[in-house]
Amino acid sequence: MNEDLRQHYDQFRKLLADEFLPVLQRKIDRQVTFLTEIKGLQIRLSENLSEQPDQAKQVNFVTGYKEKLKASIQKRFNIGPPASFAEEFKSYDRELERYLSTIPDVVVRAQEPGRFKLLKEDKFQVKFAKIFKIFFFQLSKIPFSLANSFRKVKKKEHAWKHRIFLRNLTEYYLKDELCYDLLTLKDAVYRKISSTAMVAWQNDEYIDENMSHLLKGEGSLALDKDVFLNLDEAIGEMEALREVICQNAIKILDEIYKDYEYDFVRTGTIELANRTFDQSHLDKAEEGTNKHYMKHHEEWQNTFLLLSDDWGMDIDLYLIMFGTMLEYWLSVRRFDNRIDQKILEMLEPWKEELKVGLERLQSVGNNQLKETIEELLDSTSESLSEKKLEELNDLVLGQDLPSLVNNIDAQVDKLLSSIDTKRAISKNTEYMEPVKSGSYNIISPYELISFESYPELLKSTKKVRVQITENLNKCQSNVLYLGQIVSFNLESALALYEEEKPQNDPRQIATEGMERTMRQVNELEESFLKLQNLVDEDLLKSVRTFFEQISAFTDNENILEIRMRIVKGKALHQGQQVNQRFIQKVHTLLPHFTSFVKNSYVKFQDWYTKQSWKYGFTEQKTVITAEVSDFLAESKLAIQQLPFVYQRLFSGESLTDENFFVGREVELQELHRAYNNWTKSRFAATAVVGEKGSGVTTLINFFEKELATSATTYRMNITGTVRNREDLLTFMSESLDESFEDLAQLLEYLKNGKKKKVIIIEGLQNAYMKRIGGFEAVRALTELIAHSSREVFWLVACTAYAWSYLEKTNRLNDHFGYVIRLREFDDATINNIIRKRHKVSGYNLEFAPSVKDLARKKFNKLTEEERQNTLEKSFFNELNKIAKSNVSLALNYWLRSTKEVRDDAIVISSLKDRDMSFMNTIEGDKLYGLAALILHEGLDETNFARAMSIGPQNARAILHPLYEDGIIILDDDEQYVVNPLLYRQTINLLKSRNIIH
Repeated sequence: MNEDLRQHYDQFRKLLADEFLPVLQRKIDRQVTFLTEIKGLQIRLSENLSEQPDQAKQVNFVTGYKEKLKASIQKRFNIGPPASFAEEFKSYDRELERYLSTIPDVVVRAQEPGRFKLLKEDKFQVKFAKIFKIFFFQLSKIPFSLANSFRKVKKKEHAWKHRIFLRNLTEYYLKDELCYDLLTLKDAVYRKISSTAMVAWQNDEYIDENMSHLLKGEGSLALDKDVFLNLDEAIGEMEALREVICQNAIKILDEIYKDYEYDFVRTGTIELANRTFDQSHLDKAEEGTNKHYMKHHEEWQNTFLLLSDDWGMDIDLYLIMFGTMLEYWLSVRRFDNRIDQKILEMLEPWKEELKVGLERLQSVGNNQLKETIEELLDSTSESLSEKKLEELNDLVLGQDLPSLVNNIDAQVDKLLSSIDTKRAISKNTEYMEPVKSGSYNIISPYELISFESYPELLKSTKKVRVQITENLNKCQSNVLYLGQIVSFNLESALALYEEEKPQNDPRQIATEGMERTMRQVNELEESFLKLQNLVDEDLLKSVRTFFEQISAFTDNENILEIRMRIVKGKALHQGQQVNQRFIQKVHTLLPHFTSFVKNSYVKFQDWYTKQSWKYGFTEQKTVITAEVSDFLAESKLAIQQLPFVYQRLFSGESLTDENFFVGREVELQELHRAYNNWTKSRFAATAVVGEKGSGVTTLINFFEKELATSATTYRMNITGTVRNREDLLTFMSESLDESFEDLAQLLEYLKNGKKKKVIIIEGLQNAYMKRIGGFEAVRALTELIAHSSREVFWLVACTAYAWSYLEKTNRLNDHFGYVIRLREFDDATINNIIRKRHKVSGYNLEFAPSVKDLARKKFNKLTEEERQNTLEKSFFNELNKIAKSNVSLALNYWLRSTKEVRDDAIVISSLKDRDMSFMNTIEGDKLYGLAALILHEGLDETNFARAMSIGPQNARAILHPLYEDGIIILDDDEQYVVNPLLYRQTINLLKSRNIIH
């Protein structure tokens, strides 16, 4: 070693040991601390899990571990912004600069003998120059040698000298070059940091794998504590690195020092010019070193960013899974407890009471049967009272079961909002080398999950929530009818004792009613158990599917693939928005265009049909088929074959039970408003107008029931035929239980009574005859109303088509302050009317598909539940087209649509299978005969002839064929009326011919 340079070597070795290596040692210390911390977390987790068998608490432990682990990783790999060598090794750089300032700028020394020799390592140019150098050097020695030969005392030969820029030379090698080469030590430390961190990550993946088995229901969570001892080995590797980097640092210094020594003796000679180490070259070298260091440092930052982000994203994903599963378990636990401990326990006493009641019915003798039924009616009315059923209903509602599913959505929302919106990922997941900027991708974990996985989970939870809500609505509805089922069936059994020759057995009716009630309670219990199964299985399946989708994001290749799908999806969404705006514009015009095309087609079809008939191109169907004829003629007989309870429930009689009163609330309010205005001395004579069977009488029943008045109320019904003033006077005398000589006396009675009166007259359609002079009674009645409207609240009911006819012939509207027309029902109301009655029967309900339904591929692909929902919706849609506001017609069609009666269910056939198109072939007198029956709502043969202004023989010629075909029937008063099953078709036919309005 060159003695002139030894002090520099010693000083730089001391600088490395005192200032440079401690920076790397601190990096090692930090990693050792990190690994020790992770080891402690993982060991404590395994111990906690082994002591806690409860799965929910185990998930809590793992969640806590994950959160602490995430915080440790963020803290450990928070490297900060890119730093220069001088910034990272600040103390070393400062001491280095200080020492360099003590070194002389220039030193002059004799050139060594080797500088005057041709050396193998010399380049060609140097060798060529050395030849001249050696020549001139030898030439310069001649004068000195000659002079020295004459000297007694020989002088020492002077060597050529060279000037050395020592400070610059030292700075170049022992600062720039040394710093550059020392980066290999930093690489070694960072590689070891990465490799040991991967050991901790592998342990974390071991925990995740075991947790995944638990989440999939494949066993309990148990961790082998010995697995985590591999971190001791990793810590040992980090500790062993200390000595390695010390030794390697000396080796690097020694290698640099050799070059430094070599150039020290050459600089300032023709072999190495001093300008090589001038300030400009030094600045460039320092700049190059700094750039290289900054890039190197940034690339390692990228490596650790990728490592921490990749690991951190795995933690985020598993935290979402653990948090979701924990919320699911807690929700299921609460869900099951609320059903088992709150709801099902309340059903047990009812089941026991019904069981005991059935045993009593089956064992009691005939002489005690009526008394037993009465006792059971009293006891069940008490235990299944409306109050107690409402308590159960409120209890079911109070559990707020759908909200437990909402909790899962809310928890996932909360977990998603807590994850980082930006993460760096790369296909290269070894993390052992510096990573160039731009060679990795920035993704949003939130966007990844929100794009595919979360929407699917929301769709599944929404479906489960809707199913829970629908089932709860059905359960709540069924709960409220439990008491009515048993009460109505027992009352029906008791009603048989009032008949002289009952066709049904009271014991059988009562027993079947109790059994059906018992069956409904059991089905109610099964419905709640199905709710539990829905949450325990279907929702769990959705949650686990969500986990599988999230787990796929731990594979970076999957993430990059999904990221491309997101980009494409966004582009597609933008295109869809453009298309949507175009479609919206089309939609604004399409209804008008469609309506125009439809109307044009209908008009053309009508024109074509008429022309075809006119010129004989098509043959009109004029004969009713035997199948349809039998269907119409046997309707009454078919209805009589239904269960007695079902016949009672769906009889067309007017209602007094408010449980069945549906859809006429608005009209009832209008009636009360009219009456209130009458009490204020305003003209308020009121008419209620609606089709026969639409609920006019029922509406009046409830109005009268709710009417709070001191006035005397009279209710009368014109059932016979009132044709003139005398008939009206007789009718009013009988109804008021008074004797009147003329209408003037009647009017005096109405006006001068001590109390005001409320007079309700139904059946106004029976107070006229469609012929000349047939309106005297109606006109006399309107005179009475006009002169006594202050003293009497007049309420008159009339069928819709008779009212329309009387309005056109007698301007009837002018005589009433209020004309309340019953509105048409929507499908939901008709459904509700039917459902309310059906539920009281206790039977289940099934809908049979039509031939057309079975021919549809789409229908055949549906599940049984979906089929039933489709058939029910279709049936009530068709029923409402027929019934509209006519409740009696709806009930009649419902009864006639019963296809089969089983022990526990009523099967309803489709309305689509009946072809009533033959009605369109009715022509001539038959049309006008049907119109007369509609306007008068039924006529006997004599009055029919009068209304038609024809003879008896002609009347029979019209009536009898219609009767034989089942188009008209005889009612209980021996009057011909339109068959209820053809009422709507008849109305539509007569309206289309402009005969009635």
